[in-house]
Amino acid sequence: MEEDINHLFLDLDSTVWYWDELTTGAADALRSLSYSGTDIGFFTDNSLLGSEDYTRKLTKMGLEVSEDQVLSIENVITSYLSENSINNAYVIGNSNFIEHLSQQIEVKEESENLIIGFDQQVNYQKIDRALQIAKRDGETILCSKESIFRKGNQDHLHQKFVNDALSTYTNIDTLYLGKASKYYRKKFREYFTYYSTNSLLIGDSKEDIILGNHLGMTTALITTGNMCKEDFKEYV
Repeated sequence: MEEDINHLFLDLDSTVWYWDELTTGAADALRSLSYSGTDIGFFTDNSLLGSEDYTRKLTKMGLEVSEDQVLSIENVITSYLSENSINNAYVIGNSNFIEHLSQQIEVKEESENLIIGFDQQVNYQKIDRALQIAKRDGETILCSKESIFRKGNQDHLHQKFVNDALSTYTNIDTLYLGKASKYYRKKFREYFTYYSTNSLLIGDSKEDIILGNHLGMTTALITTGNMCKEDFKEYV
C-alpha cells in the first residue's frame, strides 16, 4: 500500500465482540494499535445500546474508548428524525432504544410513522401493530438488516425476521438507515475525522464491506460472523 493505515474502523458485533466477550485477540490488537497512534473508531447498526452505553461497555471490557469513537444507529436515526421534522413514531425496539428516542420524539402507538429496531422482547402484538401502522402514509424506518445476533457461542434472531414479516404482508416502501445505506454513510463522514486513502474498515458482513467501499477505504473481512470469504467475492 502507498500509505500507512492510521485510521481504523471496526464493526462491533462479531468483529470486536460476541456481545459479552471480546473476540480472540481483539483486546491486545486494539491496545497495540492505539498505543502506536492509530485512530480507532467503532460503528454498529445494532439498536440495543446507544453510543454512550457502547462506550461504557467497551471500557468495562478493558478498552480505552471515548463516546466520540462510537457511531451507533441511534446517532443516525435521531439525526434523520431531526432533519426531516419527524416528531412521533411507533417504535419496535428495546427499552433503552425507546428511552433515547423519547428524548427527541413522542413514542406512541397511534402514529403514522414506524421505526423498527432490534427488540429482544418482540411479540405478536408488536409485530401486528407495526403492520397496521406501516400501511399508513408515514415513514417506515429500518435500523438493520442483520439476521443473526451472536452472544457468546450462541446465535439468536436479530431484527431481519421482523423486516421480513413487514415485507411479506405489506407492499409499502421502507427506508433503511443501517450500515451501508446512503444516510448511514453521510452520518459516518460527519461523525468521524479521517482520510479515506489511509483508512481501513474491518467487518464481518457484506454491509460492512459495502460501507467501507463506498467510503473509499481499504476493507477487510473478518470471518468471525456468519459469512465466509467466498460470500464476499463480489464485494471486494
